[in-house]
Amino acid sequence: MAATKNLFEKKGTVESKGAAKKDDKVSVLVAGKEFAKKLKAFKDLKTQMNNLKANLADIQSEILTVGKNEWINLYKKMMRNPESFRLKSDDGEAILVMPKDQYLSIDENRAKELQEKYGETIVTEETSFMFNSEILNTHGAKISALIQSAKFLTDAEKDALVVPVTTIKVKKGAIEEVFTTGKKNAEEYLSDIQPIVALK
Repeated sequence: MAATKNLFEKKGTVESKGAAKKDDKVSVLVAGKEFAKKLKAFKDLKTQMNNLKANLADIQSEILTVGKNEWINLYKKMMRNPESFRLKSDDGEAILVMPKDQYLSIDENRAKELQEKYGETIVTEETSFMFNSEILNTHGAKISALIQSAKFLTDAEKDALVVPVTTIKVKKGAIEEVFTTGKKNAEEYLSDIQPIVALK
């Protein structure tokens, strides 16, 4: 008798789907100058806000670049992670730079590059399913067997029922390992692992 396949052992990612096309909408005319004035003001303000957001994003990116460089300099000078610090300008303005022990998801190729450079443990991989994880961890094989034996599901439906999502990230605590795992090369190591840095 062939071994029963465990649905909760497979790995994968959820593919993003393209946005649905917008349907043609019916137009309704609202009479009156007051409404016309408010509608125009709304659209004008929205355009201004979008422009301000774009300008803010550009300036924030420049400040983040400076902040990350100064953080690396502090890291090397203090021989440890300085954590949060204030970035000040000549005219007295200041902003808080907050490097975090958090990392963006990476793909398998990037994970492999980091592992070859810094060792297997530099990244972590987590696969979650669209089920209650606590129950699955306890009864996953039995639940899978029940699904596999269900007569009302086709084989294709059984295989498609469980949707695994695999996330690969730099491990927690990597930000503290410049002088060990990072081999004392702060610039290269921190650039490689790319911890999230926030401004406040």
